[in-house]
Amino acid sequence: MPPRPAAAPALDASSEAAVQWLVELRGHPGDAQTEQALQCWLQADTRHAAAWQRLQQALGQTFDGAAALPAASSGRGAGVDTLLQRMDHRAKRRRQLLGGLLSVAGAGLGGAWLGRQMGLLPDLAADLHTATRQRRHWVLADGGSVLLDARSSADTRSYGSHVQVHLREGQLIATRPAQAGQLQVQGRHGSVQASAPGASLLLRQDAGRSLVVALQHGVWLQAGGHRQPLAAGAGAWLADSGITPVPAAQSALAADWREGMLSVLDAPLSEVIEGLRRYHNGLIRFSSEAGALHVSGRYPLDDTAAALRTLAQTLPIDLQVLSGGWLVRIERRPG
Repeated sequence: MPPRPAAAPALDASSEAAVQWLVELRGHPGDAQTEQALQCWLQADTRHAAAWQRLQQALGQTFDGAAALPAASSGRGAGVDTLLQRMDHRAKRRRQLLGGLLSVAGAGLGGAWLGRQMGLLPDLAADLHTATRQRRHWVLADGGSVLLDARSSADTRSYGSHVQVHLREGQLIATRPAQAGQLQVQGRHGSVQASAPGASLLLRQDAGRSLVVALQHGVWLQAGGHRQPLAAGAGAWLADSGITPVPAAQSALAADWREGMLSVLDAPLSEVIEGLRRYHNGLIRFSSEAGALHVSGRYPLDDTAAALRTLAQTLPIDLQVLSGGWLVRIERRPG
């Protein structure tokens, strides 16, 4: 009887994670957020970079940015091939690993710029900025204050007794001091003016619109050529098309992030994931079917792993955590 072929060597955790990243890239070609999340994973541990290099060698391909990775010996090709063969049908569908070159975001200045665009790295050019999982409070020149949520940035300007805050990314809570001039907060979709002493407001920028909540005292809104007051405790959406009211329950819960909680009432899962992404070191990807599910609850921002587990226990979703949490996939469960 001929000798039985030797079993392929088992892959270590970093090598398995590298293959998962490769599948993710092939499943979402040209996706800048995936590419930047991969770069963050590569830079987090030298073992990650070495595993990525081994994978390139095993597949006989050269990937963009490979020269920036440390040299590593090959010899894991059979193990990689074995792992690829036992991937589930979703991975197989997206995996054409030998069919062409992958384009990965460049390292250095290019990668840093891309990271800022996708929210994975802080906007160091801004006057005020926060990183992932960081909330920070600043006192302004006139005695007012700004509280930034994680992965947020803003610029400030003083004009005599008038202070202007420009929100670049994310969300903030701005407070006017008891004795000072007018506070103006400018966002991508409009502006908010607060004149009452001690007035406090929240501004959050979403895709295509911005949320404003008058936390203390009323404020004035301007967007899409419209100008109108907003009463204390109320909320509104600002957009290029104008100003629309926000349900009272949503306004009441919007500022819970300052206490480290994400509170939602009958909100789509996509909105919850967007809030958790600011506090997660890595990439969270969800299908459109999963994102459309509605959820109510309170979730700890400073422990996104626990928040995701709770969502998986209460919703018909499958949660796949890869690369030590650097990559999370959420799919709606069939049936």
